[in-house]
Parts: sequence; C-alpha cells; structure tokens
Amino acid sequence: MCLANANYNGKIWYFVADNIVVEVLMDSPQHITLKLFLQDLNRHLITTLVYAKCSASERLELWEDIYHLSNTLSCSWLIGGDFNVVLNDEEKIWGNPIQPLDIEDFAFCINSCDLEEVNFKGSPFTWWNGRADEACIFERLDRMFVNSLLLDNFGNIEVEHLARTGLDHAPLLCTYGDKHQNLAELVHLEHDDPFINFKSKMKKPKEVLSKWSREVFGDIFKQLIIREEIVRLKEQLFEQNPSQVNRVVLQKAQAETKRYLH
Repeated sequence: MCLANANYNGKIWYFVADNIVVEVLMDSPQHITLKLFLQDLNRHLITTLVYAKCSASERLELWEDIYHLSNTLSCSWLIGGDFNVVLNDEEKIWGNPIQPLDIEDFAFCINSCDLEEVNFKGSPFTWWNGRADEACIFERLDRMFVNSLLLDNFGNIEVEHLARTGLDHAPLLCTYGDKHQNLAELVHLEHDDPFINFKSKMKKPKEVLSKWSREVFGDIFKQLIIREEIVRLKEQLFEQNPSQVNRVVLQKAQAETKRYLH
C-alpha cells in the first residue's frame, strides 16, 4: 500500500509507502515540498519535487522559493526533478544557443543555498525532443541536489539516469548509504514470529514452483535487465549519431522492452 497525491495544479505527483508519514510544507505550480518521517529509520527528510516552467522569467519564482526553503529548513533536504534549464554548455547538444542569464540564475540559486549536486550514472542527457538528424536536441534538465545534513545522516547518495523507454525524460533512480546497512535497518524479523514458522513450511512448495517457473519462463528479472541495457546502449548510439536509422533501432528496442515488461 502507498499514498498517492499531487500538487495543487496536478503537475507533480508523489507516491509514498505506508510506513512514511507525510506533511506538505509548501505547494506551488513549480514544486511541492514534503516533510517525510521515515518510521523504520526514525528520521525526518525534507523532499522538494520540482517541475520548473520553460520560461526563465517564470522560473524566478521557483528560485525564490528554493532560497526561502534553504533559510528555514534545519534537517536533511533532497531537492530534485525537472529544472528545465542546464548548468553549462556541455549539458546541451544541438538546438538554439544557451542563454547565459538562464544558467546564471540557476547556478546562483544553488550556490546561495549551499546545495551539493548528486553524482549520476548513465547517459549525460536526461531529455530528448523525440526528433532525429538536424532537428534532434539533447539536454540534461533533470537532476538532484542535497544539503550537508542529508549527507551526514544518510551517507553516500547516488543517482542513476535510467533508460528513456518511450519517454522524453529519463527517470532518475536515487539510492543512499550502504545497501546492506539499509536492509539491516529496514528489516526486523523475530525468530518466534508465527509467520516465520509458516514460511519454513512453505519452503518445499516454493522450491518446486521456482524450478517450474525457471524451466517454463526463465529468469524474467534477468531478461528484463538485459532488455533495459539494450535500450540504454541504443540510446547512447542515438545520442552519438541521431540519424533516422538509429532512431528506428532505438524505438524497436524500447517497444521490445515494453512488451516484455507487460
């Protein structure tokens, strides 16, 4: 079970597990800021989800809100989403020239708030305009930032730019800390729990069903990972040479992944 809700204009949606208590701190057309209480970890986390306007003048309101938040928050803070602007010339290829003023406003906001950008893995571009050849444009519009308190409380933060499977934006997957440590904190099992006893009795049927599943369907999770990696490689090929031929190859790989996922 999870909680699903959106900001007041319905542009930003969030989904939260039922073991997390949510309080909305600020709700605007370009972002929604949530105070999350992670019950399993007994920690608070402020999360700002961003969907910025395309116009530089309209984004000024977003920068002001972020600056205001930075001066009022006193706990771990993660801010991320679609900022609709790049931070340097290397984050865009093709299309109209970058306006220096747009970059300066964004950079000034981030620096003034003492936010640190989270390192990423994957393609350097998170958005594609869906076109090929001379009309093709790639940009890095989506990113995440954290404050120093979050790094102190949650450890190392990483973001992976996932494959754009039929989307114009790449989904961002954020992970934190040591994976094994997180599992130890999140999972609590008592050996005298009756569910554990039931689980042990189901071990043999589970082994039989698992064997049958592997023989009939194979490792479906491994197959899905392989198909997602193929899409990622086709994306890289298309980014290097955005021809119509490479676009068709990418779309076929995306379609195959969608069919397998279904």
